[in-house]
Amino acid sequence: MLEFKLAIAAMVDILIRDAVAQGKSTDSILRRIGAESLELAARIHTQHGGCDHSFLGMAQDLLVVVRTGAIEQ
Repeated sequence: MLEFKLAIAAMVDILIRDAVAQGKSTDSILRRIGAESLELAARIHTQHGGCDHSFLGMAQDLLVVVRTGAIEQ
């Protein structure tokens, strides 16, 4: 899983670096990545027995951690 995360981070870095080099805004890239990430997480969650309601609860809990800062960060 760590290798997968590193590959995704490298891909995001390349996309953003290329956009900046071309003088383009990175906002659309970041919005699209966010949307795709949410969709992927929801699909993984539901394919492993979760439901939409529990996914939304999990996402809310994660948002609280991101906003307040997790100990691991």
